[in-house]
Amino acid sequence: MLATRLRLAISVLAWTYAGTVLFLVSVFQLLPNDAWLPTVLLYAPRWVWAIPGLLLLTPAVFQMRKLVLPLVMSVLLVVWLVMGFSLPWRMLLVDSDETGRLRVLSCNCGGPGFEASRLLALIDDLQPDVVALQECSSKDAEAIRAPGTWHFHREDDLTLFSRFPIERTQAYQSKFSTWHPTRAVTYQLRPGPSSISFVNLHLETPREGLEALLGRDRDAIATIRQNTIRRRNEANAVASLADGVGRPGLLAGDFNLPVESSLYEDAFGSYQNAFSRAGWGFGYTKFTRWHGVRIDHILGTDDWSVRRCWVGTDVGSDHRPVIADVSLLPQ
Repeated sequence: MLATRLRLAISVLAWTYAGTVLFLVSVFQLLPNDAWLPTVLLYAPRWVWAIPGLLLLTPAVFQMRKLVLPLVMSVLLVVWLVMGFSLPWRMLLVDSDETGRLRVLSCNCGGPGFEASRLLALIDDLQPDVVALQECSSKDAEAIRAPGTWHFHREDDLTLFSRFPIERTQAYQSKFSTWHPTRAVTYQLRPGPSSISFVNLHLETPREGLEALLGRDRDAIATIRQNTIRRRNEANAVASLADGVGRPGLLAGDFNLPVESSLYEDAFGSYQNAFSRAGWGFGYTKFTRWHGVRIDHILGTDDWSVRRCWVGTDVGSDHRPVIADVSLLPQ
């Protein structure tokens, strides 16, 4: 009798978990982020959704083996579509006929623990061609700039170092936020006979709405919705700016948007995401005490072949650097 009840409990819990996972996947893939629930789920710890499935696997193996397959499939769906595990299978399709490599490094330098010396050591080790920094103070920018021969531009908290001449810049001043109003700067870089377009950006954070919810503010849902509308408008404005500066183009920075976000897809879905294309693993770039999330990206138009993308070592910021090797495809 006890064994029968145990098997029934395992069965109910297993199928409830499978249904919950399918609901989560549908929220991530189908619902627009103007709603408060997808926004919360996108930025909350996602690893917790794998735990019930993993805990149920052991009793399922010994009591109801027919449940092992749906449980394993459910956990894999969480790892892939909810937690965002990336496998660089597209690399098998990369055309080897391409011009010279260009290495891009992007990093948000915010946070009291950031150490310019650690980032400088990483730059010295990796030898990137373009370094895009966000929330970089003038003091840190000068410390990083001093040892090398760089072409340099700084606007508000956005800083660019380039091995190539910077021919033209244009700053985008956001009307949707007063905190660091310069949300993007476009550049024309000349690595050779032809120029390339480059955008360094730092978009609005969802922190306002999420903190209101954590603080049990009775207007938290309305705050999340208002914040989301501002972020959507700002992302679309920056995407329009990037679209208008010419090709081949690259974008790098702190988007404050996971790739699963409908805001990201609507504004930047036409670009190649370097990590989604050539990265391995979860690629988390922003860390809290409990979890990580991938919100810093390097994007490119389809003029580029993405050869490799990875997350760099800790430089003291609450963001990790993201690095990508790209090459121009033959015209």
